[in-house]
Amino acid sequence: MAAPLKVLIVEDREDDALLLARELERGGLTVEWRRVETAAALRAALDEDRWSMILSDYKLPGFGGREALQILNDAGLNLPFIVVSGTVGEETALEMMRAGASDYFRKDRLQLLVPAVERELKEAEVRAARRAAEERLRLLTHALEASANAVMVTDRNGVILWVNPAFTFLTGFGAEEVVAQSPRILKSDEHSESFYAEMWGTILTGRVWHGEVVNRRKDGKLYTEEMTITPVRDDAGEVTHFIAVKQDVSERRQME
Repeated sequence: MAAPLKVLIVEDREDDALLLARELERGGLTVEWRRVETAAALRAALDEDRWSMILSDYKLPGFGGREALQILNDAGLNLPFIVVSGTVGEETALEMMRAGASDYFRKDRLQLLVPAVERELKEAEVRAARRAAEERLRLLTHALEASANAVMVTDRNGVILWVNPAFTFLTGFGAEEVVAQSPRILKSDEHSESFYAEMWGTILTGRVWHGEVVNRRKDGKLYTEEMTITPVRDDAGEVTHFIAVKQDVSERRQME
């Protein structure tokens, strides 16, 4: 059974709030609702519970939809906010939309309520999924930037797309010097062509390559790095990118 739709109704008339709730139920939605008619009550309701959306009249005694929308925005909650009013004009409604309202219509056209609610709920799910993906991306980027190991991301052709600060510390090359370049910028000529052919043959088939490579820093000095290259696949299973994680093992090799 689907969770009920939790609707916060900003309305000074109990009968009008009940009419909105019944219209949603007639449209096949299971609804839990609460009516508020002051700014303080709206703030308290937003703090006390998690709501699916807000339906708001535009003009209430001493309060209104404009203030209600501002309270929602100030709370940082990305909830659908639909204006349902008997007084709002076209120009005012457009101003509300520009301020962040999701939709608007007059109380004498309640047949539009359920389609508007269903549409806004779907769009809210899309926005929530996008925000979650963006947050995961930010977290991953921060983690890679803070990594003690050098990290390099390339496309399928080996063109460098991104490196972290540890890469600069290891190689001496800044991101602005290597992005859009080939990893051959580090090549030391200490390995045969067959060595690189085997490496590319491995990762292009989607397998992880792990080994040691002698590379050359920006200052010309050679160093030995332990490197793992992991292919990244798209939804169709095709290799699209590579992530190389590098660790300097020169000192260890010298000691050995």
